[in-house]
Amino acid sequence: MIIVYLICTTGKAIYDMIQKESRHPNWTMMSIYHVISIVVVLFVGTLAVLLRSLFASWIPGQQDLLIAIWAGIFATLLGAAAHHILKPTRVESHGVVDVLRKDVGETAWDYLTKSTPNQPYLQDLARAILLAECQQRPKWFRRLERLGGKIWGKGTYGVAQAAADSPITDEQSIDILISHLRALPVYSATFNGPYSDEFSKLCRSWNDDPAHARRIGEFYETLQSRREASES
Repeated sequence: MIIVYLICTTGKAIYDMIQKESRHPNWTMMSIYHVISIVVVLFVGTLAVLLRSLFASWIPGQQDLLIAIWAGIFATLLGAAAHHILKPTRVESHGVVDVLRKDVGETAWDYLTKSTPNQPYLQDLARAILLAECQQRPKWFRRLERLGGKIWGKGTYGVAQAAADSPITDEQSIDILISHLRALPVYSATFNGPYSDEFSKLCRSWNDDPAHARRIGEFYETLQSRREASES
């Protein structure tokens, strides 16, 4: 069961990571995570086999097991019903932006604003990229990347997840992002809309994941609507 489980889960994840044409920007950390997962699963599974005699008295008989299964089915149905009734209201796009902005941090957010004066289209695009990157890499994960980067060096760092040979600050990652965007036709891409092929191509020049490009487009659209509402 352990071997089948590892093949279907961690094994598949490793295979998919190796088969991709473009290597994951944080493949080193992902590899370490997969190795640790395999070690933990094997250790726990082996421990369970070796100590099975100690837990034999805990295993219910057939009749008790059948009763437990039926009780579990009813409990699941009741739990699903309670979850449906009590589930929280879905956070809309503006709420997601507010939550992610806190993760970015006011210092980094203000630094980006000051770095793109009188360029609203460039500023909103850069902000959208920050929000999308921080949604994928929250603050605690970015801190781990910086710590790990002191060992393996090259990777993507900061709120903008900018590629660098060693860990960099959030402000440095924003500088790299803005410099990258200024060398591209940002105005025409944003003029055509966040769901145009040109906009998607622009986003994928920073992160080649199509799904990530769509997230950037959604955040850009939300930021644009906020700007228009504040200006009207």
